[in-house]
Amino acid sequence: MKKILSILVLAIFLNACEKFDVQVCPPASTSSTTNLITSEKAVQVSDVVCKSLNANELIGIQVSIRDSLNEDWSISLGSIDLKQSRNMENYHVLRVGSVTKIFTATLILKLIEEGYLQIDQKISDFYPDQENVRHVTVRDLLNHSSGIVDIFTIPSVFISASNFPDKRWNPNSLAAVCMGKKLDFAPSSKHDYSNTNYILLGLIAEKAAGKKIDQLFVEYITAPLNLASTYLVPYMDTPSELVNGYVHHFALSLTEWYKVTPNNTAWSTLAYTAGAMTSNAGDLSAFTHHLFKGDIITSESLVLMTTFSGDKGLGLFEIAVNNKTYWGHEGEITGFEAITVYNPDSKITISICCNTTPFDIYSLLNEIDAVL
Repeated sequence: MKKILSILVLAIFLNACEKFDVQVCPPASTSSTTNLITSEKAVQVSDVVCKSLNANELIGIQVSIRDSLNEDWSISLGSIDLKQSRNMENYHVLRVGSVTKIFTATLILKLIEEGYLQIDQKISDFYPDQENVRHVTVRDLLNHSSGIVDIFTIPSVFISASNFPDKRWNPNSLAAVCMGKKLDFAPSSKHDYSNTNYILLGLIAEKAAGKKIDQLFVEYITAPLNLASTYLVPYMDTPSELVNGYVHHFALSLTEWYKVTPNNTAWSTLAYTAGAMTSNAGDLSAFTHHLFKGDIITSESLVLMTTFSGDKGLGLFEIAVNNKTYWGHEGEITGFEAITVYNPDSKITISICCNTTPFDIYSLLNEIDAVL
């Protein structure tokens, strides 16, 4: 028994001592430029991203910058694994966490346009037996003013997802647990971020339209925009290009690096339509560009989406970047960090995806914007 314990301790020690190796970034390609990203800016952005990669000990990162003409400049640096055996490429797919909420809000607004839902419809129409939420509306879910408890604040749920990577949560059960708890505040009286709001929106979309959520995303968003790397996993087939994610600094285990593999279902099914989307920086910038160009929802729906209370719109946040206002959403799901933002004045979109947490992605966003 002592020998087994010694081996176990040694294995943990060796893994814990596995260090991050500084990654050498190749020179930026000056042949791939756009009207916005000149050769000079390509070098500057690449340098900023490379420095951030190593300073934050990130395994890999993707950046896409899309201008008002829909011209995209993208770069991928680092690796897809801790051993740095394969370079991160633009086509690789990563989990994007709460960036999913922009997709879900967009889908809900499409269903409202087509008459399946109403913005101020009570969700009691779909959950008549849930007394606590009888005054909560679809709008309250969209702008986080419902008062419904956030599923991620329940310790037992978080611990279970950390320890059982193959677990598949039932979103109906998760929603029922949270709706059964006393509201944190009266609906519409304040705004407080809750992932449960967006889990409920996905379930309501299915109930209203009479189709599964994966079908709805494909029909209304990913197929029309040809987003070939964007999937709600595991409700759609897991793409072969989906990479591992890594949590650094002993955040979830005794070892220095906690790995989230493509077949991990615990975090994605816990997040559901609040955070289960996979994509890459190129797809995210394309989606964001087309959304604000008016290619997905109507101008009336965009006004609803971008009417902010405090910093919260419908599936969006107002984000201050170097004294400019961007609209978008940041996302973190275990092992992955992402953000996609759009500046309504310049009509520039910046999207970032990486396969490492924790990471102050806003600092990199500010540095990239400063170059532009």
